[in-house]
Amino acid sequence: MKLLREVRKSYLQKRKIKEATNKAIDYYKKSRNGTTKLWANLYNDGPVGKRVYNAITDYVHGLSERCGYCQDRIFHNSNSNIDHILPCSIYPQFTFVEENLVRVCMTCNMIKSAHDYYVLSVPTGNGYRQHTSAWVCYHPRHHIFSQHIDRLVVQTNHLHFRAYIGKTSQGKKLCSTLLQKVSEFEVRSTANPVVAQAAQKLSQFIQSKGSMPTEAVNKLLQSLVRKT
Repeated sequence: MKLLREVRKSYLQKRKIKEATNKAIDYYKKSRNGTTKLWANLYNDGPVGKRVYNAITDYVHGLSERCGYCQDRIFHNSNSNIDHILPCSIYPQFTFVEENLVRVCMTCNMIKSAHDYYVLSVPTGNGYRQHTSAWVCYHPRHHIFSQHIDRLVVQTNHLHFRAYIGKTSQGKKLCSTLLQKVSEFEVRSTANPVVAQAAQKLSQFIQSKGSMPTEAVNKLLQSLVRKT
């Protein structure tokens, strides 16, 4: 398993490698049994848990320098996060499946939140790959962006925004559910930068703690996004 390999590489001492390996395997087994909130719990599970969490995020960050959804270039890890493509709050069994993790920009992560664009009926413990032919929405780890979506960047002295056009049914679904909102947020943030900055700062703070926002915090974040 790729993620387990990265966890092992994060330590040099055999004792620590074994401890981190056991921690990672324990969390993986719990996720396959349907236990929720494991992603946030791992980050807060002592020094070893945080080390395992960081090893996974560092690996996924290293897979691409662009956001998996909007394809914007990400210049620093502080401006990006790891997204569970199939939300772990809905599909806990895929919390630690490598193919379900993608690097995204703060804007896409903030707007997507825990929305499920795929709506699969998946039993606990079910395999991930057997659903690859059933994606009804663009999947950043299984699809090639240019085959599904056209991206247009417009930049002037006073305005910068991206427009997206879906070329396939999966691409059109991502455009209508996420990318259109990302473009609208960019345009509105030019007129209301204070609220936009507040929303991004709140999202960045939540992710820096490795936690999933509570319902109240998530409502506040989504309210800021709409008011931008």
